[in-house]
Amino acid sequence: LFESMTRLSVCIFFFLATFGSSEISVFHSGEGGFPCIRIPSLLNIPNTNILLAAAECRHFIHDGCNPYKETTSEKHSVQVWRTDLRWICVKRSDDGGRTWSKMQVNVTHMGSSNPTLAYERHNKRVLLQYNKAIILQPGENVDHPPRVSSLWQISSDDQGQTWGNRVNISAQVGMKSLLGAMGPGGGLTQLRSGTMVGAMYQGDPHGGLQSRVFYSHDYGQTYTLSPTILPHFSEPQVVQAPNGTVLVFGRNNKHVHCTCALVAHSVDDAHTFTHLHGLPHVTAIACQNSVAVYNKTNSMYFGNPGSATSREYFAVHESFNGGSSWNPMDVYHPPLAAHSGAAYSAMAIINGTMLGMLWETNMTHSCRGVSCQILFHSTLPPTRKKVGN
Repeated sequence: LFESMTRLSVCIFFFLATFGSSEISVFHSGEGGFPCIRIPSLLNIPNTNILLAAAECRHFIHDGCNPYKETTSEKHSVQVWRTDLRWICVKRSDDGGRTWSKMQVNVTHMGSSNPTLAYERHNKRVLLQYNKAIILQPGENVDHPPRVSSLWQISSDDQGQTWGNRVNISAQVGMKSLLGAMGPGGGLTQLRSGTMVGAMYQGDPHGGLQSRVFYSHDYGQTYTLSPTILPHFSEPQVVQAPNGTVLVFGRNNKHVHCTCALVAHSVDDAHTFTHLHGLPHVTAIACQNSVAVYNKTNSMYFGNPGSATSREYFAVHESFNGGSSWNPMDVYHPPLAAHSGAAYSAMAIINGTMLGMLWETNMTHSCRGVSCQILFHSTLPPTRKKVGN
């Protein structure tokens, strides 16, 4: 059995322990009439097997997703780069990921992107944050009048079955950039203290990108911007390590410090951040990454494309020392050739037992690119401490 499990434990996480070895396609190109569905977020409702998966449902193509077009009408109905033609779609699983509901589409505004899901324990409430792009018309000047992206929050009190009013929190978090965007997938979390911590990224004065952190002491009703600026960061992911430190991981577009992801640390519940550095133990091209924390074993998991040159071969690394060092998971192997592409992802611990992940990858038909579908897997995380950690 061990040898069989080892052979079959491929890709990002695994269905072996509970559900078998099959990969579950949660979103795919063409579903619901959307040629491309990208940018996953994954949430487990605590103490249940309920999962929520969110993603961008796009009515435009390219950016890692290029469906084959078979008819002239299809060619004219799908825009190449109308980035306002997208919505946040949500699916729900009541059985830990074996089966998934139909898509909810009209949850957010048209033009919505970068979904991130979080659970607020005090009110037993699901929070969904996302950004809404401002699309400039031809000939319109960016500076007259000033135009910025906006950051929004919507909530659900029935575990994602219905959603409440949309609230614009842009002014609270200081979103002041046309390039402003929420950290996709895992940009919002609740600390053990009850503080909600989120992260976004925006343009810096030098034409690059930087990340900002914001927090809430009233369970997500209002937010305050942290004074710390994280240079070179984009697409930030927020977690609280088992030792209590708040960590923000970020995409490293300019390979600052190393060809790796970036991370910053906070020991005061995300009010300030210090110790900005790279993760030299984990190869990372310029791509979003995902992080999950498993408190039962004091472990953390980091997922990203495992290639140093392209978006392929999804890798999962683990740490047992608060993220100071990382090792490949025992169960990780390069994925099946049919699904060798790897791009954006999201991870979650399912009911305190399983490690789950959503992962963008390619399809064997109907679509070209590494972001044509989003798969789900889960696995029992290793429990023994690694040598050298």
